Parts: sequence; C-alpha cells; structure tokens
Amino acid sequence: MWQTGPSHVDVDLYQAVMYMSSFSDESMIVDFSHLWDNMSQDMAFVDMVDNHRVLWLSTFLAKNYYL
Repeated sequence: MWQTGPSHVDVDLYQAVMYMSSFSDESMIVDFSHLWDNMSQDMAFVDMVDNHRVLWLSTFLAKNYYL
C-alpha cells in the first residue's frame, strides 16, 4: 500500500532563487522548478551564501538551460 506524507518545501526557496539579480526571470523559473522537484538540492541551495548560489546557478544553467 502506498503511503504519502507531507513533502518538505523550504519557505525561503522562492526568495533564495528569484532575487538573484544577475539572472533572467526565465532562467530563475527553470532553477526554481528544478530545486522544487529536488528536495535535497533545495535545502542545500537555501543554506548557501549568495556567492555560492551564483556559482551553483551559473553551473546548473550552463549544463541544463539552453536558449
């Protein structure tokens, strides 16, 4: 029998992603969606300092986001 429980969504995730000013809104939605779907990365991202978030976002977008 399948059981589900409440999933963890960090309440600070949206702000942690969407207020990174050096990225486009479109790329921030891609990042937010990925982090929303990946709880362990979500929690780690929220706990990072801003310059580490920029590095993570730049790396993620370079690997996964094509215009």
